[in-house]
Amino acid sequence: MRITHVVTALSLLLVPVLGLAISQVDDVTRIPEPETLVLLAAGGIAWAIARWTKRK
Repeated sequence: MRITHVVTALSLLLVPVLGLAISQVDDVTRIPEPETLVLLAAGGIAWAIARWTKRK
């Protein structure tokens, strides 16, 4: 399987979950839950991999 397919699949899975996680944060001063931070980090990693594969 190509890395672009993996990145696309991860991105498609993370977008709705990130939207749900962000909507659950009711106070901007409160520290997000660890699950939210992990989802944001995974989204950032998927985005970075997608950009890296486009450069090659």
